[in-house]
Amino acid sequence: MATVLYWNVESFSENLILNTPLCSEYLAAVIEFWKPDILSIVEISTGFKPEGCLISKPAAAKKFLEMLRAFNPNYCLVPPITSGEGGRCEGVAVYYDKSKYAFIGPNIWPGATGPSRPLGHATLGTYPADWAGCLPDRELQHILGTCYSIRESQLAAKVAFSKTTTIKGKRVDTTAAATAVSLRLPATERLYFPTKECRSPYLTTFYELDTMRVIKLLSFHSSPTPVLKPDLGADPTFQMRLRSGRKAKADDGESKDDDGKMNVDSRSSSTPKKRRRSAFVDTAPAGAAKLAEIPEMTDPIPDNEVRLVVGDFNVSLFGNLSRVRDTYEPLKKLGYRRILAPGEDTDPKRQYVYTHLNTFQEASINKGIAPGYNYLGSTYKRTRFDAIDNILHQYGKTAGRVGFAMVFNPVAGKCSHRKMIKNSRCFMSKEIDEMIAEAAQITTAQNIAATAAGQIPPPAIDPDDAFKEEGNFMKIRGSSDHECLIFKG
Repeated sequence: MATVLYWNVESFSENLILNTPLCSEYLAAVIEFWKPDILSIVEISTGFKPEGCLISKPAAAKKFLEMLRAFNPNYCLVPPITSGEGGRCEGVAVYYDKSKYAFIGPNIWPGATGPSRPLGHATLGTYPADWAGCLPDRELQHILGTCYSIRESQLAAKVAFSKTTTIKGKRVDTTAAATAVSLRLPATERLYFPTKECRSPYLTTFYELDTMRVIKLLSFHSSPTPVLKPDLGADPTFQMRLRSGRKAKADDGESKDDDGKMNVDSRSSSTPKKRRRSAFVDTAPAGAAKLAEIPEMTDPIPDNEVRLVVGDFNVSLFGNLSRVRDTYEPLKKLGYRRILAPGEDTDPKRQYVYTHLNTFQEASINKGIAPGYNYLGSTYKRTRFDAIDNILHQYGKTAGRVGFAMVFNPVAGKCSHRKMIKNSRCFMSKEIDEMIAEAAQITTAQNIAATAAGQIPPPAIDPDDAFKEEGNFMKIRGSSDHECLIFKG
């Protein structure tokens, strides 16, 4: 069975990995504990490179590969390429164990900085020297079934997807008919998630060496901020009316409050409120819904294939149920099952499936109840960030079944799958209960001593002081605002 770990690591960059050893060592320690066969990390800093091209700064991804190889020399890295445009672009770093899996694309690398191209659409090339050694140089002709030699180090991930069309009753991937040399397909054929500037999913495919299964891993980080509908975005008159009366202007033309959050209601009264709201695309659920149109993930599944959709969907499972339905229902109708399901906001066990951490300033163990107290979830004004990550899976007839799937809480040292709780390792110096008990004991002792001396008792010891120490929540929250998800199957 394959063990897959997915993690949204906040701003995975050189500053985090190279300049903050406390955080990078913590991230590597979590990976070493779970020992995943395949690891997907989203939110990689790209340097604003064109979509499908290599990210501009390889140091962080390669340094982390070096850290992983310290405890497993078989780890390899699929060179990260850019998804999305402008301020929304990101990369994805996918690491895997070459002793168990071979990376089989689905795209090829044409050389230089890219972009990646579908098999048969460009000449095979090699990655630049900066990425040398990330992929093994194994011959894969016997696996891919090509009539020519093709090596693992010549393959690449895919971020440009096209719609499936029907020709004489047969479904055909329109990419195969495209003649353009550039990355982008004609506008009528290209899939966007849901608009051109938003991030696309990131497809990597693996061949399991001992069972000959194929594992397709689609990593997705939806764009959370609403965008203007394409037709209105090009209308200068409508744009001018929207801008009037704004509190602040964003570089990308969106309206934001002073706290930087999107505010769809901060428009001029000259634009009707109903029209103002309908002018925007709710990108998170709309982008996720488009995943159900990707041929590689929705065509009839072969018997020996496993399909996984992992990601940060930016839609709370305990928030607006219509948004939850819009996000997941299209894939569910195609046979996918999710590991985390929506629930009631009053459910006391809902925090076991929270995947998002509160800000360092707001986090506390003086509020709320176990296991999340007030360090899980979020306190953002307009959007809930709590249970927003998920994994969806689909199996071919002979491809096996799910072993277990869970959210890993490094603070409490516990995992969850729905209502099942599994003990694991705590990455804090002490359990939260111990911190609270110790603070109470010290406070009591101080009060007794002060009373005996006829003095005013000092302020009570705050357990948050120990909780937020450098080696505790500080390193965890400093590394990421998300918890990781583990899937075995």
